[in-house]
Amino acid sequence: MSRFPIHVRLVIVPLMLLCAAGTIGCSMIESPSDVVERAGTALEKRDWPTYVSCFTPETHEAAARQSIQNSLMVEMGRDLATLGGPVVSKEVDAKAKPLYDLLAKHGISKERLSELAKMPNGAPKEQAISETVAAIPDKEAFMADMIAYGDQARSQGAPPPMNVAGEIKSVEVQGDRATVTTTATVNGRSFDTQVNLRRTAKGWKIDMAQMFGG
Repeated sequence: MSRFPIHVRLVIVPLMLLCAAGTIGCSMIESPSDVVERAGTALEKRDWPTYVSCFTPETHEAAARQSIQNSLMVEMGRDLATLGGPVVSKEVDAKAKPLYDLLAKHGISKERLSELAKMPNGAPKEQAISETVAAIPDKEAFMADMIAYGDQARSQGAPPPMNVAGEIKSVEVQGDRATVTTTATVNGRSFDTQVNLRRTAKGWKIDMAQMFGG
C-alpha cells in the first residue's frame, strides 16, 4: 500500500468551485494511482496548476461552465445591491472586483456576464453560456485560477493549512477506464472514496465532468 496526501473525492468547491506547473505535471504519468497521488500532493500544497493538470479536458470544460454559472449569481447579486443605494452597491462592486478581473483575464468581460445574467432561463441562455465557455482560450488555466480564487475567498486571506493523508486500497482498470479506491484523512476525519479516471492522449486523467453535469 502506498501512503500519500489526497483530498476526499478530489472534489472542487463550485464557487471555484481552481497554467504552467512549477513541478512536473500529470501529463507524463501513466499509472492511475500515480495520477491520484500527484493530485493529492498538489492539493495539499495548493499547487492548483499541477492539481488541475491531472484532470480530463472534459472536466476542465465542465468546471468552466459551472464557474460561469456561479459568476452569474454574483452578477445578479450586484444588480440587487443597487436597490440598497450607492454605498451598498459600491461595497458589493469592490468585493466582486477580483472575480471580474479573473474573468476578464480569461476573455469573459463584465458586459458579457451582465448580458448572460439578464437572459431568461432556457435553451438560448444555455447555448450562450456554451459559446462563452468555448471561447475561453485555456480552460485548464481558467479552472486553476478559479480554484485559487475560491480558496482565498473562503478563507478571506491566507488559506489555513490543509492536513491531508491517505492510502490507496485498490486500483481497477477496464480498458480506458480506471477506478482508484482510497481511504483519505482530511484534518483528522477519515473517508472512503473512489476516484474515476480515463485514459487520454496525454495519459491517465481524473474524470469528474459528471460531477459538474458535463
